[in-house]
Amino acid sequence: MKNLDVMKNVKLAIVYQVIFHYRVPFYKEIENDSSISSILLHGNGVKNTKLQNASNNLNSKRKLFTLKFPYKKNNEKKYFTFFPFLFFSLVRVNPDVILLEGASSLINNISSILYSKMFRKKVIYWSLGKLENTEVSTQRSKVDKLINFMENKVNSIFTYSTIGRSYFENRVDDPNKIFVGVNVLDTREILKKESKKVLNFNRPFTILFVGSIIPAKNLELLIEVFLEFEKKCTNSRLDIIGSGAEYYNNLKQTYQSASDNIHFHGRITEGLEEYYFNSDIFVLPGLGGLAICESMAYGLPVVCSSADGTEKDLIDNNSGFIINDMTKENLLNLLNKLSSDRSILQEYGVNAKQRIKTKYSFESYYDTFKKSLIYAYEN
Repeated sequence: MKNLDVMKNVKLAIVYQVIFHYRVPFYKEIENDSSISSILLHGNGVKNTKLQNASNNLNSKRKLFTLKFPYKKNNEKKYFTFFPFLFFSLVRVNPDVILLEGASSLINNISSILYSKMFRKKVIYWSLGKLENTEVSTQRSKVDKLINFMENKVNSIFTYSTIGRSYFENRVDDPNKIFVGVNVLDTREILKKESKKVLNFNRPFTILFVGSIIPAKNLELLIEVFLEFEKKCTNSRLDIIGSGAEYYNNLKQTYQSASDNIHFHGRITEGLEEYYFNSDIFVLPGLGGLAICESMAYGLPVVCSSADGTEKDLIDNNSGFIINDMTKENLLNLLNKLSSDRSILQEYGVNAKQRIKTKYSFESYYDTFKKSLIYAYEN
């Protein structure tokens, strides 16, 4: 395998629906990589949804004309976006390699792979694979053969977790092209931060949630459990940080008056670390993933269920808690147990931060991406 560091100016086109804020450091790392000449082709997003372009200082980007199609999933209005002129944009850019997002951008992927085959270009498929314990939707099953066809046509697969690897090993002919980069944020600055607070077990036992407030996060379960939990642990609080338009407003209206110990903060961009440092446990009751590594990097242990698959890599028996089938009863039982011995959580927090620092760092993540790029370039 060649060393890409001496292969200057490999031209990489990244095709993604929008520029998510948590991806900006990754794209910036690619921009600053002397061995890669990159361009990010993205859409113009949809207001008041997750599909919005974040503020960024990226130089090599190009916004594409975008068509948006709404659809319903679990009673939530979502959108998929389509770039009708993507093929011609790729002809103009003339990349050596194309980095595609997963099946959520199926139509755009068809254009990209068609271009790659016509002009003998290489493709990296960037995908989580499939969420555990979820059924394939009717819409997805109708196009699954097409998706699987494309999975076998790409040159490498850069997947989020070992669960993702298992998924793709059952679907592609060449398992050597699968690379696991456990999906993490850029935790380099977080890892430098240390709590300035003196450990005080007399303060409220504090449960934290940070993330987008959408139905898939299953926050009703966490709130209902907390309402029971505070009856026994009266010196407790629940901090919910994040935004989510209608769903967030409905949660706040329904539950804010139910307890003085539930605090809806909305989105916080400055001083967020103080909430991590002053909390005892982070609870992710539904889907997600990046919040897990962020919490662990702050030294805060996590309780979660099946999230996006990365939890099985990130969390071990000494750094957090995975409840495979999270119910109100088993989450409540765990919180009652943990609140009675906070020293365990202190120890787990130290271990959690160490795992991110040594095993699942952003540097390691980017290194795996480079390996997937080399493999795609050569094959």
